[in-house]
Amino acid sequence: MMEHLPWSAAYDEALSMLHDKKRLIIGKGEELEKLFEDLKSANFKQKNESILKRGIAKLQKPTQAVNPTPKTALGAASVKPSAATSAIGACSVEARLDKQVRALLWQNLLKSEWDKLGQYIDDSALLYKAMNVVQTDLLSFRDAVVDVLAKKSLALAWTAEQFNERIPCEVQDFLKQADLLHQQIDSIMEKVIMKTESLLLDIRIRQILGSNESDLQEPFHLALKKATAKDTCEWIKDDGAFCAWYEATAAKPLALYGEMGCGKTTTMASLIDQVTQLNQGRISNAIVLYHYCRDDKTATPLSVCCNLMLQLMHKNPELKVAFHSWFEEQGYDRRYYWAYSPKPVEEFVLNSIGSLEKQVFIFLDGLDACDETACRELLTALNDQLLQTPRLKCCISANYREHIQTSFPASPEIHMPKDPRRDAAIALHMVQEQLPSLGGKARDLVVTELSELGQGNALWVQTAARLAASRKFDDPAELRAFLDEEMPQSSLSDLYRKLFADCTMRDESNVKFLSYALEILAVAERPLSITELAWAEAVREESVLTVRELEGWADPYRLREFLSPFLSGPQSDANDTPWVQFAHPLVKDLVLRSPPHLWAENGQPKKTSNECILKRQSTLHGKMAQVCVKYLLLAEIGTEILPPSDKNEPCSDPAERGLGSLFAYVSCHWLHHLARAELGSGPSLSDVITLTTPGSIRSENWWQHFCRARQPDQSQPCPTSMDPLTIVSLYGPKHLFEELLQKISGPAGDSLQITTSQRENAVRVVREQGDVTRLPMLADLLR
Repeated sequence: MMEHLPWSAAYDEALSMLHDKKRLIIGKGEELEKLFEDLKSANFKQKNESILKRGIAKLQKPTQAVNPTPKTALGAASVKPSAATSAIGACSVEARLDKQVRALLWQNLLKSEWDKLGQYIDDSALLYKAMNVVQTDLLSFRDAVVDVLAKKSLALAWTAEQFNERIPCEVQDFLKQADLLHQQIDSIMEKVIMKTESLLLDIRIRQILGSNESDLQEPFHLALKKATAKDTCEWIKDDGAFCAWYEATAAKPLALYGEMGCGKTTTMASLIDQVTQLNQGRISNAIVLYHYCRDDKTATPLSVCCNLMLQLMHKNPELKVAFHSWFEEQGYDRRYYWAYSPKPVEEFVLNSIGSLEKQVFIFLDGLDACDETACRELLTALNDQLLQTPRLKCCISANYREHIQTSFPASPEIHMPKDPRRDAAIALHMVQEQLPSLGGKARDLVVTELSELGQGNALWVQTAARLAASRKFDDPAELRAFLDEEMPQSSLSDLYRKLFADCTMRDESNVKFLSYALEILAVAERPLSITELAWAEAVREESVLTVRELEGWADPYRLREFLSPFLSGPQSDANDTPWVQFAHPLVKDLVLRSPPHLWAENGQPKKTSNECILKRQSTLHGKMAQVCVKYLLLAEIGTEILPPSDKNEPCSDPAERGLGSLFAYVSCHWLHHLARAELGSGPSLSDVITLTTPGSIRSENWWQHFCRARQPDQSQPCPTSMDPLTIVSLYGPKHLFEELLQKISGPAGDSLQITTSQRENAVRVVREQGDVTRLPMLADLLR
């Protein structure tokens, strides 16, 4: 009870500390009522100007000023305020006690507020202790009143003297303790207010910097530690280049180079933990920041800088206010503008690091995944900051790329070594993980063959072990033939194609099922959950018209079984957790080069031009836009109303409102898929107009969630209002935009009605956030 109602709990404990006799008196309200009636009858002869009436008149002020609530030390005995004040008045002590009683009774008004406060603080024990003292004084006051008034045999004058001697002391003690309680409450309230302000500032900063990709960095780092084979990264701790770099007062960047799949990322995770451990226990702990470039969303200078800034502010909270003030001074309405020019946030991050009095380590993994021009700019800025900040040290890892190696001339380098013992340890770890039932000579054979064939490529070994697990060999001869004949000619790409064939068993329905899921993952705007992916895969069923029907088609457990070999691990047990990502960027690259259902037919793939890859990527975005639009056109989306929520409150779960498990994703991202769709692959204009015409439940549902849920990441454009012209002008592909303009300018009976304000809004939004080449065509609509 103390956790929820500290005042009431304090009263109960204070009451339990009284003697049985006092507790009995306090608990019998009717005895005190009878006593007050006796006191009134004692003055029946003085009907006009009795002491009683004079007392009542003089004590009307304190009783009118307050209204005591039940279950307090004064009210627990069911004593009416009029009776209590009448008794005091009858004893002629009201003049002396008027001010004290008023103050004492006033404290009682705060009882309910104190109980409310107790529900919102963590350290309610101090508040409870202070309240207990106050309640004890209240009960003492109560007992003193009863004890004095109960002595009916004494003259009223003598009774009044007892009041003068005893009651003021009780009141003063109470007021003193109540004042201390007020101070305690003020202190707690100040902490609550500061904590609330800090939380609001955190929310705002996450909105500015975006947190979707950053939130996955630490889980990915922890997953790497868990998946690393024992002792396979110990060599880096004694490497001469690393030790010299770490001990140097002012050091150039340390670069870790190696071929794809050789274990650079795992080694970087080990380096991060090693540096963190070396700095523990020092008087001034160093700050360790890191970023893993895993895909085209995390491998951008903006993503790198925003993630580093969030980590930096987490470890140095005083930077939050400075960053927020700086951002407001810049006049940026949205983080969207940084996508085109990340220089401002880049400079702020590096300048903030330079202002610290602590050693700072920055680890950047997978820089070869960044765009070459953007990567050069980031590394140049980092080099400049290293020259200005002796306390800053940086370590990067990458595949061998000329533009990265030339950015760090004369810097210490570590090249991933070829170590047969390390390769064998990795192979053993992978085989035990993928083939746990394999033992004895068969396991030794697989470990030996894979470690030799892999030649230090841990990713190849892992994929080969998964492929061997999918074959379910019972005959040792078949296993040996697999290792001797099939594996030596298999590249990593070949292994993934064979995995696809084995997982689907070349069954047509399985092939379509897995191929469709892989294509969705290749263009997903964020990591999906297994449930979301299963729902997106099920939308392709033509007969589905309602959310309830779609739920019946979605099969997350089957999908998880099929996809497992292609996903990064360790994998979450929860189907609703958004963790689903490819095991390696190579898998995504394979999907973008050719449809998975054709992998087995194509044999050795031909080289695909970048133009063809971009075209296929656009086609897949168009298909995903169709999925999203079809989902938003399901029956329940147009009937179930999503309740509005305050911008500082967390979003309500649309699935709990009957809108399904995929609504959150499609409402936030369908426009971004639409923007990348090519002619012939996206949704129809009529469907887009249906979804973007204001006033319907359907359009208001997705629009409200789009505006509310996308707040944490403002890297994409966002109009302030919804109508077909504004949305298509900003997000629609060229062919859809031109088709809409023709519809607006068409014959009167067949044209789309667009108001003047909507036309003006479209021009303003495109001028600020969109493709400015569309402005002349929009301007024609205003004439």
